Amino acid sequence: MITPPRTGPRGPWVITPFVIEAEEGVLDDLRDRLRRTRWPEPAPAAGWAQGVPLDYLRDLCGYWADGYDWRATEARLNQLPQFRTEVDGLYWESFTEVQARFRTGTTDTVTVPTGCSIFPKENPRPSRRWAQRRFTTIHYWNEPDRGGHFAAFEQPALFMNEVRACFHPLRAPGTPTSDTIHSASDGATRSGGAQDDLGRGTEGSRVVS
Repeated sequence: MITPPRTGPRGPWVITPFVIEAEEGVLDDLRDRLRRTRWPEPAPAAGWAQGVPLDYLRDLCGYWADGYDWRATEARLNQLPQFRTEVDGLYWESFTEVQARFRTGTTDTVTVPTGCSIFPKENPRPSRRWAQRRFTTIHYWNEPDRGGHFAAFEQPALFMNEVRACFHPLRAPGTPTSDTIHSASDGATRSGGAQDDLGRGTEGSRVVS
């Protein structure tokens, strides 16, 4: 158990390690429900004009039910250290409250190394000056040219590059990367990190928030 030197509204922040281990019954139930999906009639328009095509969705659900190997993915994820904690006790999407926290001063400051990726279609889009009122140790700030509130879904490659650039300097020495894990399974280990992949240097401690 790791306790960072910071106290929030609910007391000390506690970070605990964990292992990803889905119960077999949960996986069996998911596969069963996928196989029992009641499919609608195909949309009148061809392609994606009226949403996800029926054939595409049926193939996807079939893959998740009978083709996807969750245990292999689970083992691959567990080669990386996994942690969880509670931050302020909740998650909310009140844009008014979020904007107010950036605009006004606050005594509940966040002093841990922080990084921000401000996507152009996100709401709100704080300036760095506003963000620093609460997040006092911003080590990484970037404003990509694409993406919005669901950037991981909208621009997955761009989002992944942001995550890798931010976390790369924070890895403990010897911690395996996703590159090393994937390539090791093929019998070879590649070198290089976020700097090579992104074609740019990294500066300071970076964490996406």
